[in-house]
Amino acid sequence: MSIDNVYSPYGYRSTKSAPIGALGFNGQLFQAELEGYALGNGHRVYNPCLMRFISPDGLSPFNKGGINGYAYCLNDPVNGRDPSGKNGIFRNITRKIFGFVEQAASHYKALAWEERLTNNQYRNMGEEMNYAIKQVKQSTTLFREITTKNAFAQLEPGWNHKFVLTKESRLVVFSSKDDLTMPSHGSLAEFSGLGFGTKGLGESVKSAGYIILGDGGQISFNNHSGHFQPRFENLYELNDVLEKLGVDANFIRAFGS
Repeated sequence: MSIDNVYSPYGYRSTKSAPIGALGFNGQLFQAELEGYALGNGHRVYNPCLMRFISPDGLSPFNKGGINGYAYCLNDPVNGRDPSGKNGIFRNITRKIFGFVEQAASHYKALAWEERLTNNQYRNMGEEMNYAIKQVKQSTTLFREITTKNAFAQLEPGWNHKFVLTKESRLVVFSSKDDLTMPSHGSLAEFSGLGFGTKGLGESVKSAGYIILGDGGQISFNNHSGHFQPRFENLYELNDVLEKLGVDANFIRAFGS
């Protein structure tokens, strides 16, 4: 039986039969029952006839099951991608490729900084700082300032890593095995001023969230912080710092933001 197949740019193949187990378009197995390919680690079915994904998408905002075929890439199929099949991400490099996008993002960046990310729990800073100092002294939580590319390699795999980009553009991190007992983002920003005679850094910041360490040394940032509640776009504030460090990172939108 012949296993030769011809594909269109979107993966449509001839109706000629092929033996079970023969790889099809994109090196994936064709699922005859689904009339397509189970891509994204099996989370989405791609139909080459319709030239789109047809399976329900849990990230869609339109009711359970989802009818938004582009939610997987955060509604931006040009710049967004989703290698895991579960979390849409933007590549940091896309802003460098498209001058218009760079200009628009820079304009938004200025507007976002005017608004500031304000700590909605700053009234509790005294109590939170006492707790943070105690945690760091006991080495239950580790404090770092990221000043080199190699500093990311020093972050413990499997731990939780909170980050804050302070209004002084310092990238600081709290690391702990237990996310529930780790000090807050607000105390992290304030903690960065200890030893420098700087107070009030925990009142407002440029960006905040978590650092996620992936396979092969891949670095990702999300915008999850209850104290500052940053928008996804506030992650763009990291671009200048990461570029100076020579770090290529992904930005991930936190659930519900």
